[in-house]
Amino acid sequence: MSYSFIEVGAKARHTWREYNYYAATCKGYGSIPYTEKSEIVTICSAVMREKESKKFCSLGEMDYYWFNADEYEILVQDDSGEQFWTEIESLSIFAEISDLSYENLMTLRTEITVGSLYLSDYENSFGVDENFLCALCDDYNEYLYEKFGEEAREHDTPEEFASFAA
Repeated sequence: MSYSFIEVGAKARHTWREYNYYAATCKGYGSIPYTEKSEIVTICSAVMREKESKKFCSLGEMDYYWFNADEYEILVQDDSGEQFWTEIESLSIFAEISDLSYENLMTLRTEITVGSLYLSDYENSFGVDENFLCALCDDYNEYLYEKFGEEAREHDTPEEFASFAA
């Protein structure tokens, strides 16, 4: 049993799977493998389906709630405003970059492509929002060019990124 807490109003990545199924064709049967799809959702409620979670604390305008991740579903809302219940395991809560240690920031730098125009190049295992990282990396690039000029690319290291982002 795992317990955690959740922030109402937090952004999360909701991932779901489409499982294998067999399709009849004129040549027989074919298998179509599962794919994972994801979207950004907002956590709407800490009141889990059929049960209530316990309020942990309030910080500013945010309330934090304990929940048992093995038993509950949670109410989320997609960008179109549609709300639906989902398993907690299908959510990845976006982390704040300020929550990451220096070592984690160095690892984060190895997972992303600084300067890329594609948000998918900023996906990471720490759950930091891709839009935020894209903007941060734009600032990081400017910092490198201001500090090192034409040699900026040579100084783009995980250590330099971690120092900048910390």
